[in-house]
This record gives sequence, structure tokens and C-alpha cells, in this order.
Amino acid sequence: MSNVKRRMFIISFCSILAAAPPLWAYWVTDGAAICVAAQNQQFPEMISDGAGGAIFAWHDYRSANGDIYIQRVSSSGAPLWTANGVPLCTASGHQTFPNIVSDGAGGAVVAWVDMRSGTNDIYAQRVNASGIPQWTSNGVAVCTATGSQEFAAIASDGAGGAIIAWSDYRLGNWDIYAQRVNASGVAQWTYDGVVLCSASSSQAYPMVASDGSGGAVVGWEDNRSGASDIYAQRVNASGAALWTSNGVAVCTATGTQNYAVIASDGAGGAIAAWTDYRGGGADIYAQRMNASGTAQWTSNGLAVCTAAGTQMRPAIDADGAGGAVVAWEDFRSGNIDTYAQRVNALGFVQWATQGVAVCTAASTQHYPAIISDGVGGAVVAWSDSRGGNYDIYAQRVNASGAVQWTANGVVLCSVVGDQGYPCIVPDGMGGAIVGWSDGRCGDSDVYGQSVDISGRVGVLAPEIRSVRDVPGDQGGKVYLSWRAARADLFMESAMSHYSVWRAISAAYAAAAIDDGASVIESLSGLDAAGGKKVLRIDQAGGLAYYWELVETIDAAFMETYGKPVATLFDSTAACTEHHYFQVVAHTIDPRVFWKSAPDSGRSVDNLAPCAPLRLAGEQSHAPAGLNLTWRRNTESDLGGYRVYRGFKENFTPSEEYLIASPCDTAYFDGKWRWSEGYYYMVSAVDVHGNESGFALLRPDDVTGGETPRSPEASYLAQNYPNPFNPLTRVEYGLAAPARVRLRIYDAAGRLVRSLVEAERPAGRHVELWDGRDASGRLAASGIYFYRLDAGSFSQTRKTVLAR
Repeated sequence: MSNVKRRMFIISFCSILAAAPPLWAYWVTDGAAICVAAQNQQFPEMISDGAGGAIFAWHDYRSANGDIYIQRVSSSGAPLWTANGVPLCTASGHQTFPNIVSDGAGGAVVAWVDMRSGTNDIYAQRVNASGIPQWTSNGVAVCTATGSQEFAAIASDGAGGAIIAWSDYRLGNWDIYAQRVNASGVAQWTYDGVVLCSASSSQAYPMVASDGSGGAVVGWEDNRSGASDIYAQRVNASGAALWTSNGVAVCTATGTQNYAVIASDGAGGAIAAWTDYRGGGADIYAQRMNASGTAQWTSNGLAVCTAAGTQMRPAIDADGAGGAVVAWEDFRSGNIDTYAQRVNALGFVQWATQGVAVCTAASTQHYPAIISDGVGGAVVAWSDSRGGNYDIYAQRVNASGAVQWTANGVVLCSVVGDQGYPCIVPDGMGGAIVGWSDGRCGDSDVYGQSVDISGRVGVLAPEIRSVRDVPGDQGGKVYLSWRAARADLFMESAMSHYSVWRAISAAYAAAAIDDGASVIESLSGLDAAGGKKVLRIDQAGGLAYYWELVETIDAAFMETYGKPVATLFDSTAACTEHHYFQVVAHTIDPRVFWKSAPDSGRSVDNLAPCAPLRLAGEQSHAPAGLNLTWRRNTESDLGGYRVYRGFKENFTPSEEYLIASPCDTAYFDGKWRWSEGYYYMVSAVDVHGNESGFALLRPDDVTGGETPRSPEASYLAQNYPNPFNPLTRVEYGLAAPARVRLRIYDAAGRLVRSLVEAERPAGRHVELWDGRDASGRLAASGIYFYRLDAGSFSQTRKTVLAR
């Protein structure tokens, strides 16, 4: 195959991959990408689609303003709508904080806060099961009254529409209003909403639960008494308030009650839970209000948890039997942990006193999300920093209050960056689908993952772990390794074998067919192919692409498998294309199989380049450090160089000592000092990863040594490295002694951290910034500015933190 034909095939195959995400996308290790568009996608909300999948809505910054997008995924994690989501609203101004509810027909109704008019209003949109918006383009106006409308909450009306409540400032105080929008997007109640509470002071943060009769129970935080209490009101399908004017008191105990959440009790009433400060510290309380607005449990609420320390930010879901399951953040151990409790319909806690420890691992577990498992238990997900960054974990608690999965939870995502703000829906089989905001790529994206009733993460398909060149050969093969299909890990499963497939071009397929190859259009027909060469045709985006069967391996109940697999050509400097492979797990039933996601690799001729020549090191004073240089290698397949630093001449140049991988023949080491006695080794690496021998630089080989004088004029140098992660150095020079102030600011001009606030002598100085703010928290990725003020001298420079 010519290089041109190879390139055309790879380009076409990659285009097919991009055009057909539903075919191969599924729950993979560390989560499936729901939206990875440019810029930030944040604060996802989810509902079940009623078919084992989920519908996600989120706040999206891919354009200049924040917009609202939505995506549906199947039970296997395949996106069912437009890649990276369907735009629900891209109107001018910001649209933020979407809330979502099912329309009962595989679609959803979403409400959000909208600034297209210049002030906050409330808008909504319905999308059907096919991902097509059903109402006015960019949403119907739920409320555009004067003043600001914020904190939209939503519940289903049971007929394809929704009931939406919000905080409303039209009268100069925050009040609670609501509106019902029917399945066609038409407001059913008073224009701009019916008032549910206009008592004195402010009422904010509404929460809504369906009453099962076309109306809803709305709760809120209420300051009419001078402190934050919890009130509620029921509104019927016609928009009439059914309980006491301005709402019934759910809790008016002393102290503050906040962070309230709500769930339906299944009988026209609702159960609310909140953070409660009546005892001085923060505890968790709950109350059930029946359909008539009468409190059913202890006056001012049932104590769900009053353990030592702080308990706050509850999450709630109905247990399906008139009670609820509640999870919260718990500080009784000195760290933030996650606890949970079930309360039955009569107001009795069902699990351990003060709650079940869902996770008490080291560091922080916060922002819990909870759903009922349908049989009296619950599945809880949370954001967890035990590994340094925040990851996503989950745990199931059964009806008896016993945790069912790995102690302290199963990990759903532990990639680099922070993952936070989890949301959760049931999968219909006792497990769950969890979504979250994901920082693995620097910006915030939306990812999701499934976990079944047994705590197994993802679906049953095998997973390709690597496609690597076979070391020490002359090319022609890669070593393909994969993680077994989940069913292969159980002796009682019906797993039979794996088939390994290599992607081929249409021209190659045509030639093979001319030579007598069998062609199948479904993997169910594999056994009927006989002993001939077997090709498979798949369809995606109206295009055909081709696979060739290259290996068959019996299932052996192992966790991982591996096999050398032939390639059609070797990668060279002139042709660096990859081969794509797919592994299929088969069962004794030809109709039941699971396909891995494709992965790719290259076979190469393993010949290493020569070691670099004439390695030299010269001391640098501005900036301070060591300039390393060497002669350029002449190999045509050279990929770059590796620089290692150690403390003795015979140190082993391993990853532990690797400090840089430059492409050019020079490197500046800002950490070098005469006193350290560093040794350096430099190697050359080709495009296949083959590494040469090592050039050595000893401390005695370093040239330079004269100490520079103070600068004639003060200056602020560009930081190094830039961009940086996690540390950068900032050099500045003073022509005369001065009081120095060196500060870091974010792109909005807010002070992030002060590095120096002190007198400094004349001369050159270096300060380090570790990418943290004044409180020691990791600063977010982005653009920052650092400013030097020294006497009459001031200068500002820009830097980029890239996590």
C-alpha cells in the first residue's frame, strides 16, 4: 500500500470514527465523555430516560456567553443525540443553572435562569426523545417580570409539562412564585406566575416535588422571622395554593435552617431535609408534610443526625414507601466524610443511629448525591480527594443499612484534574448512572459513568489497554493487550472466546474478497464463515468501513489478555499512521457479544539513535541556572532528547531522574546551583521511543562562575516555565534597595496571592509560585498576571497556569 493510500485510509477511518459516536461510545474506565466541547461545561443535572439511560443538561460556555445544552445517553453510555449536546438555548446574555425533569416520554423539560433581557428571568424548553426541542426556539418565557428572578426549581406535572418555582424580586423583596407550563409550552397559570409566598423579608432557594395530581409541593428558605426557617406550600394543577397563605412552617426552630432539599412522599405531600443550627452546630433534620400541609413527624423536624462536628448539605430521594433516604457531608471525624440515613413514612430512622458511614476515607468526601435503589436501599455518589485531586466514588447501602460494595466506595473516575458536583439517576436495575463536572483536560467538561447493583463499573465489553510495538523485533507486529469482558471474570458465565479485528481500507477489502475472503455483516454470523479469511463490514454515518479477523483466543477466566498481532506496514518517519484494532467478546450464543472501543498502535523497526555528542554546561546568572547544549543528532527518525539529573556519576537515568524531554539541542535548568554537585545525562529518542546511550556532564565540566553585579535598572523578567504546572519561578532585579510587593492576580483583576511584601536589597532575586492561592488552595487553570512594585518601579507580566 502506498504512503498516499495509507494516509487517505487513515483520514477516512478517523472521519468515520468522528461521525459515528453512538457505535463505539460507551461507559469506559474513568467515564464516558458526555460533552467535551471547547471552553467550560459545568454543573450537570440529570434525569433517567426511562429506558436505562440518562438525559444530562448543563451550563455551556463554548460560545462567548453561557448557554444551555442537553444530551441523552443509552444504557451503554452511547450518546443518542448530537455530539457534544443539543443546544436548548443560545440566546444573548447568560443562561445558567439548568434544572431538569422527565417529560414521561423519553424526553425532558429544562428550566434555567436567563439574562437575555439584561436581568435574570426564567425560561424553559422541552426536548423530545429524539433530541428535538419542542417549544419556541431558545425556550419559552416562564417569567419576565420586573426585577430579578433566580434559583429556578422544577418538577413534572405528570402530563408532559412541568411546574417551575423561583425566587422573585419584582416587589423589592425576594418572594416565591411558580408557573405551570403544559406539554405544548403554554403557561397555564397567571402571567409571570402565581405568588406562593410574599411574606416580609426574603424567601429564597425554592425546591419542588410533584404531588402526583398535576400540582406540586414547593419549599423554600424563609427569613420572615429574622432568621432562616423552612416553609412550604402546595399548589394544585390550576395554580391555587392549598395550604395556609404564605406557606406552612416546616421548621421555625431557633438558629438557622438552610440547604433544604425535598422529595415527594408519594401521597400528595413531601419530605424535606435541611441543615439545622438550633443546637449551635450544624445538624441534619427532616420533616414530612402530608397532602393537607400538616407536619407528620416531630414538631420542627426529626433529628436525622446530631453527631459531634458539622453535618451539612443534605441530599434526598424518596424511598418509594412514603419515607426518604438522605445523605450528607459529615465532619464528626475531623475530615469531611459522607453519611446516609433512611427515614420511614412514620418518621423513624431505619439505619444506624446518627447515620451509616458511606465513606470515611482520608481527606474530603463532599457534595453527595443519592437515589433510591428501589428495594429500600440507596446508591450514593460523591466527590472525593483521597487521591490528591477530587475524584468520583459511589457506594450502595442496602435496606438494612449495610454498605454493599468496596469499603469506602468504588471509584468511578480517578483521572488527572478535579471531578466534582456529581449527580445521579437510577439505572432501573438497582444500580445508577452518575454524571459530574470533569477537569481532566484543563477546562470543565461533562462525563458520566454507570455502576451496577453489584458495584461493577461500566458495561460488559472488553477494554483494550494498549497497542504497543513488539520490542527488539524488525517490525511487522504489535502487542495487543486488553482487559477481559466483565462476564469472563465469573466461572459460571457463558463466555466462549475473543476475536481480534484489524481495520482495513476498502481497497484492501476488495482485493481480499477477490482472493476468496468471506464477508459478514454481523458478528452473529462469524461462526458460519468457515476457515476462510473473514472480513466484517460495519456502517456508520452512511459510510461503510471494514475489519479483518486476525486472531481468535479462547476465554480463560483471566483479568487480562495479550497477543502479538500482525500489522500491514511499519511506521517510519515518512509514514507514521496507526493501525486500528477492536476486540470482541463472544458467548456460546452467537447473538450475544460485546465489542470494545477501537484503539490504535504502530509497529516499528527497533533501532535506537546514537548518543548525543559534545554535551556542555555553562552557568547562567540572569536567569540563574545552567544552560545545557549538545550537538544535533542526524537520524531521520529522531523524535527528541531526554535530560536526566542525578547526584552521582553512575546514577541510573530512569523516570525518577528525568527532568525534561526537549526537541531541540539545549535545555535550561533553573534548579542548578554550584553547591548541589549535579550530574547530567542526555539521550536521544527516536519517533518509536527507542532511546540511545547517554552523554554525561560532571560538575567539574561546568563552565562560568563570575558573580554578576546588581542590575543598572530594575526589571521584572518573564516567569519560567510558562505555561507552568505546578511551579514557576519569577525573577526580578533591583537597581537599589527597595520595599518590594510582588502579587498574583487572576484575569478579572482579583488578588490571588502575595508572594513578597518585604524589603529587598539591590540585586537579582527569584520567587517561586506553586499555583496556589492565599488560602493554600490550588488555583484554577487559566491566565494570571503578576505585578512587581518596588519603590517607583512597577511592571506587570502575564503567565498561564495549565493543570
